[in-house]
Amino acid sequence: MCYYYFRYRRVDSVYCWVGMYERRITELCEAADNGTLKPRPHYARRLESRPTPTEKDIRFILCDDAPEVIEDYPDDTPYSSCLIWGTTSDGHVGHVLCSYSREYWIITAYFPAETEPYKWADANYRIRRRPVEG
Repeated sequence: MCYYYFRYRRVDSVYCWVGMYERRITELCEAADNGTLKPRPHYARRLESRPTPTEKDIRFILCDDAPEVIEDYPDDTPYSSCLIWGTTSDGHVGHVLCSYSREYWIITAYFPAETEPYKWADANYRIRRRPVEG
């Protein structure tokens, strides 16, 4: 399906087919809509320790306002995963880390401006700072 796209986008220093990510986001959105996108225990623990997007926020981030895959982790175990950037209905930037192989899981979700702004190189929280090697 993604072979019909001839545009590339830079994601984590690799150029990838845009269509591959659009399809992945569509599948995750559908899983959020039909109730098959389930939270992992890590996400539940994070609910207690930091400001975390609600289920409604996550659905909006994944489905409504031009979400983007900003990091892809195809070798994660037990399932491949990706970090999705998007905004909530009230305009807050949110990140949702989801698995996307056989099952769809919310691994974690957070508001980068409130939890870890120092980790991001741009004002929109799309580009992660890389450690300086020296």
